[in-house]
Amino acid sequence: MTKIDKLTSYYRFHAPLYDATRWAFLFGRSKINEWISQKLPDAVIEIGCGTGKNLEQIHYLSKDKKCIDLRGVELSESMINKAGKHLNSISNISITQGTYNQDFFRNPKDALLFSYSFTMMNISAEEFAEILAKDVKPGGFLALVDFLDSPSLFFREWMAINHVDFSPNLLDALQRYFDFELCEINNAYLGMWSYVILGAIRKE
Repeated sequence: MTKIDKLTSYYRFHAPLYDATRWAFLFGRSKINEWISQKLPDAVIEIGCGTGKNLEQIHYLSKDKKCIDLRGVELSESMINKAGKHLNSISNISITQGTYNQDFFRNPKDALLFSYSFTMMNISAEEFAEILAKDVKPGGFLALVDFLDSPSLFFREWMAINHVDFSPNLLDALQRYFDFELCEINNAYLGMWSYVILGAIRKE
């Protein structure tokens, strides 16, 4: 079974429970949504948009300033179906099914959002940074929140079972191509793990 097949099966089970449970450990999402909404790009594309909660929040945060085009890319049909139930009344949000990789976009984009999706992509931080350098236009925005590291071997192994791979060198890799405007590293549950909230601008 491929990584994509495993994730599809995983989210088929978790989709009905996702919004009710993820608040307890996917921290920092509201802050990065606020950051990107203040930048007012022409379009924001969220990679791994799940049930669409981030796109919905960005819509409401930015609608009084400018109606931006909000798009989501999600590999799980179960998650897309879940998103459709509460997003179908918002005309400027659209979600398509797909798997993000180095050939996904033909042209660089205004702004990309990754909310706890990079650590499930099964690629290195260096490869991820190189793909983003191609996919975000100079002066464009990268908004990211994700797990960073954990001192607990047990917790890292448990998260690996849940398809999450920690990448403590992520910021070093991204700094080659992006200037960091917002960069917070916070601890969760007395240091069980750390997570990063990153708002960055593609270097010219």
